Amino acid sequence: TSSTSTSAPISGTSRRFADAFSSLLRHGRHLGPALSRLAQIAPNFDLDPSTPGNGYRSLM
Repeated sequence: TSSTSTSAPISGTSRRFADAFSSLLRHGRHLGPALSRLAQIAPNFDLDPSTPGNGYRSLM
């Protein structure tokens, strides 16, 4: 099989998009412990027992 690649220059928009996602990934790694803790306690704060996840869990 052969792979295809383009030799077109990378646009400023493409570079900013890639940089933004790299930043999200970098910062997201630090959120893991906080999100784990939030996942443990969030069910206590559901706004309506018949609709789980409508409280803080909607943030995750």
